[in-house]
Amino acid sequence: MLFFGKIADMFGRRNIMIIGLFLTAFFSLAAGFSTNALTLNILNGVIGLVAAFMIPSAQGILGSVYDQPSKRKNYAFACYSSGNHLGFTFSAILSGVVTQAFGWSASFWLIAIMYFVVAIVSCFTVPMDDSEKLPLNMKSLKQFDFVGAILTIAGIGLFSAGIRYEGDLQVKHSPPILTCRY
Repeated sequence: MLFFGKIADMFGRRNIMIIGLFLTAFFSLAAGFSTNALTLNILNGVIGLVAAFMIPSAQGILGSVYDQPSKRKNYAFACYSSGNHLGFTFSAILSGVVTQAFGWSASFWLIAIMYFVVAIVSCFTVPMDDSEKLPLNMKSLKQFDFVGAILTIAGIGLFSAGIRYEGDLQVKHSPPILTCRY
């Protein structure tokens, strides 16, 4: 998300978010037509990357629309934050119902339809991004710190793996429970 947040700031939050909505619709549709587990897993990974592509853009749009601290800005960010939990809960229930009724691929097709509708509506309702944008060319791409982004992503990944590995070591090599016998 750090990488895509910088990309959104450089090239325009609105465009990045709308492109992400259309990409999610496309890859969800493709996942519904997948014929094996490997293809389905790869497409789900791409959908996750596209979500990381959209989230910083949407937060940036909210931050730029509500540029002054206010109760309304707090409500907007609270609604945005609670949407994650509500969306997860209701989509799990709805996908379960759709899967039971029509099969596993129908839930991906439903997601594709919903994202396509949201993308079309967003084209007309999301405010224009008035921040300065860079043109998409080699000169502007050179301004991006690719090495820093890669090292940050690798560092966070290694840190997370280290925490996981350390937790595994503690579980496997924990001292036996001592009991006293009288």
